[in-house]
Amino acid sequence: MRRSDIFSLMFFTAVFFCSIEPLNADDATVLPRGVFALRLDSKFYFPIKKQFDNQGNTEDIATDLNTRIDSTVFPQLGLVESGFGLPPGFASFGDTDIDYEFHLQIFDFYIYYGLTDKLTLGGKFPYWNFENDVDAKLDTSAATVGLNPGVPGGVAPLNVPGTQPATEDDIQRLLRSEFGYKKVDDWDRNGFSDLELGYRYKYYQSSNWRLAFSNTVVVPTGETKDADSLVDFPFGTGAWGLTFYSNNDYIGLKNYGLEFNTTFRYRYYFSDTEYLRVPESVDQPIAPPENKEHVDRKIGSVFRVDLEGRYEFIEGFTFNLFYRYMKKKRDQISGDKGLNYNSLQRETNQKEQQYRIGLTYSTIPLYQKGEFSVPVSVKLYYRKRFAAENLLKSEYIGLDAAIYF
Repeated sequence: MRRSDIFSLMFFTAVFFCSIEPLNADDATVLPRGVFALRLDSKFYFPIKKQFDNQGNTEDIATDLNTRIDSTVFPQLGLVESGFGLPPGFASFGDTDIDYEFHLQIFDFYIYYGLTDKLTLGGKFPYWNFENDVDAKLDTSAATVGLNPGVPGGVAPLNVPGTQPATEDDIQRLLRSEFGYKKVDDWDRNGFSDLELGYRYKYYQSSNWRLAFSNTVVVPTGETKDADSLVDFPFGTGAWGLTFYSNNDYIGLKNYGLEFNTTFRYRYYFSDTEYLRVPESVDQPIAPPENKEHVDRKIGSVFRVDLEGRYEFIEGFTFNLFYRYMKKKRDQISGDKGLNYNSLQRETNQKEQQYRIGLTYSTIPLYQKGEFSVPVSVKLYYRKRFAAENLLKSEYIGLDAAIYF
């Protein structure tokens, strides 16, 4: 982190000290003074096989790894072409056939406390359970070279006696010996993503409006991507950040059971350094070990707007309809080795549109009338990301439960 960013972070941390607020600042409500709340938002994803590309089209997650294994992947094959008098680009081990299927569950733990009737403190602690089921095959039907221990370098055209087509294990060994990559195989990890700490302050309320603003500090506690793995998925950004919310509730129709909310969010990330491989192209993720470097990085800022309507059709039962639009700017990356850092910057811009539909049951109305001993709320909902750029194509079922005491 640069010195200027350190001073900025110290300033904002001083402002936010002992102030905590959860990430899902989706309305302007705050807790009464002295009230605690515990909340668990559990998200159970359907298996994820597709992603949105830079143009918003869907493609397989492992698309960039499905390629012809020629000298653009293993430069040593260029020496085979020279040694046997073959034309450039002729030597190929075949084509990779790799599929990824992600299995993800996210458990967002929240804690809130009403410091005053207008100021609520809290924190979000997200815990991820992630699995990547990998199916890695090699199609040698179009291969032109293979392995031959009887020739220098061990690689020769398939028409040379003693040459055998390469196997999946052979390619895995070459990735380890020539590039230092771990085996392309099933992968899983459990752990915390980036934490968030902050507050929400309700600055205005009338018969029609309830308005608040919220701020959070993003703490980079989640593990970042392993530079030596092609199957790893990052749990965090690796960078500190600040988030600013404007929460706006229209409650003028509350007597009819209707509420509407609009929340604007802006997230800023501080500059940091990250240990990465720098590939020659964004569509060619395999990079040699000499291209590993601690690069200087500035993650692009994120703007988001959330729209939600709620209708309490029976006392305690509320129907929820939610829409989100998000846009993230492109990352800025630089280094000292003179590599193609643009390959790391491209496709880091993001857009997203999603909707959620849910049903909430709350005992709070009964608790307020003295007819129920514990105020709790439970929400069952479905969420789908239906349009995006440079993000996973995902959907999940969520169960959000909170208790107040």
